[in-house]
Amino acid sequence: MNKSNLLRLGDPISLLGRLKLMSRLMYNGDALLQTAFDLGKFYGRSFIDRRREFHLAVQRKATRQQMTRVTSLRDTLTRSKSIRDTVRRVQSRANTLVWECAAVTSSDVVWLCQGSHDTGRLAVLPLALDPESAFLEHQFGSRITCIAELNSDVVLVGTLSWSLVAFSSQTGQELWSMLLTDSLLSLTCSGSGQTYVGLADGTIAYFEKLSDSEMGEPQKITVQDGLPVMCLLLVNEQDLWCGCGNSIFVLNALNFEEHATWKTDQTARRGVAKLALGKHGVWSATRGSSAIKLWHLKSFELILEHDCSSVSYQGIKSPQREGGSALSNPERITALTIAHDTVWVGTGGGWVVTFSIQDKVGGYCSLHPLMPHRISDEAVRCIVSSRNTTVRYVLTCPNQGLCMLWHPEHDEKGKEEVVWPSVQVMMVTRYSTSSSFFSQKKSRMDIPGRVVNWQHKL
Repeated sequence: MNKSNLLRLGDPISLLGRLKLMSRLMYNGDALLQTAFDLGKFYGRSFIDRRREFHLAVQRKATRQQMTRVTSLRDTLTRSKSIRDTVRRVQSRANTLVWECAAVTSSDVVWLCQGSHDTGRLAVLPLALDPESAFLEHQFGSRITCIAELNSDVVLVGTLSWSLVAFSSQTGQELWSMLLTDSLLSLTCSGSGQTYVGLADGTIAYFEKLSDSEMGEPQKITVQDGLPVMCLLLVNEQDLWCGCGNSIFVLNALNFEEHATWKTDQTARRGVAKLALGKHGVWSATRGSSAIKLWHLKSFELILEHDCSSVSYQGIKSPQREGGSALSNPERITALTIAHDTVWVGTGGGWVVTFSIQDKVGGYCSLHPLMPHRISDEAVRCIVSSRNTTVRYVLTCPNQGLCMLWHPEHDEKGKEEVVWPSVQVMMVTRYSTSSSFFSQKKSRMDIPGRVVNWQHKL
């Protein structure tokens, strides 16, 4: 009965085929009848159909997965050129030297810091002595993130590679350098020599006494773990305002006791980016936002909130960049300072907007927007003003090596007008600007190592 052959079979299809063939190979009728009627349970057609459907479903799934991989590979190959162009564009922007920060010394000498993701250098402009002179010195192997004047002889510079470097403000020579525990993001100094350094790990490095020859060991104060201290502001030599995350912390400048803390924005990604001191209080700006806020010096309450996007930009709007995030918003605030009772705001779209502060009853104030000026296609990175009351100017740095020096005008009675219409444009770098606003002056700006300037009436 071919018993051994039947036992070797492992599937119903082969078994049916073998049974059909056995009728030709069997000559015993009794055994044939017994095999036909006493075989027991036998799989029916429905079972075979279910198995066949399962097998076809597995095959269809494998085919779809293979087609998906092929389609993805085809799309990747199709977009390879645009991907390479995007990577090349991002790398070129990362390697472009832009203004990072600036500081004005007591002698009204401006120290400007240029940098990219892996390089940095200093530019010194003695504008109070000779507005047409400047010199570039001190190449860094890391990005410069903050700068401040320690005293009339020393200027401190902080880098992304954890270094704190001291320079002589008289000779421009490097005095000493030291390595801290994390990247330096903010820096401020008191008149008596105390130095406060905001680090990326959420701590403040406090130096009780620094000089041109003494460094000392810093004391570490934790503000908030995991959130970088983006900005520091010393108020009346007593209170230290710290912008950490989306909150402002007010600490005692001597014993670091916490006076107050509050959130400036409910969105965690909108951290405090700028702090500026004025006679009405402390002004703040958040990352990616177009609003500025004024806080009381004692009660820490919100006095004023103004959205700079409501200012009329002469009918011109900067295009929204790819991505649509808050950081690509052309109306976001990238620079903020209080200069001679005027609020100066720089935006991501290259606009400089000034506001006159008007006092109101009860200690409150309001902002009156003046005429905005489009000075570049790139973001205005930093704005500084003179500390001398007799020679007043405001320096705005929009991109690469371009600087705008603003002077106030006087009327016939000798009173200063609200508007600052006189601007002097300078190039203090070997790299030419890409701004279309000054494309007609490009041939005059490509002189290496010289400051090219001209007067422009807005």
